[in-house]
Amino acid sequence: NGHTISSAFAKTDNSNNSVIGIQGVTNTVTLSNLIIEGKDGVNLHGVNAYVSNAVLNDVTIRNNDNTAININGSEVVVNNLKTSGHKASLSFGIIDLATGSGVTRSPKLTVNGRSEHAESGNFHIKRLSGTVIDTNSQYNGPTNTLFWGYRYTLKSAPAVPTISSPAESQEITTTST
Repeated sequence: NGHTISSAFAKTDNSNNSVIGIQGVTNTVTLSNLIIEGKDGVNLHGVNAYVSNAVLNDVTIRNNDNTAININGSEVVVNNLKTSGHKASLSFGIIDLATGSGVTRSPKLTVNGRSEHAESGNFHIKRLSGTVIDTNSQYNGPTNTLFWGYRYTLKSAPAVPTISSPAESQEITTTST
């Protein structure tokens, strides 16, 4: 609860390409109330889900050289996800969905709760294949980028409401009947 997992290594191949690797697991892996910090790693994803199922509850993923979450042939559910410090590009989105090399299972991402992406750009979610389910309609998209698949961008937060009445220091009285 509220702990941080950090990386201090460099990717050498796909067996160590992420701070947390969930690879070929039959049961659902659940990560909750966790910060995944990638600033000391080199060429890593935050989480790599490869032919597995995962649930991320109240997880913050930050400062990885590649994606926050890489989804290859896996089903991933995120609840209240926060990301920052990733370098979204045409190669990788902040969250990336693809079948993956030698994988036949279609990837699926379900987004619940409230997402926050501090990264700028327009590739918050990039889908080459599979399905994205956005239960709270937080994202714009999908927009077809032709060769690079489909992209989804987080919608801007609504404006903060202002209270115009009653005026400051105005007294309000009520009566009961």
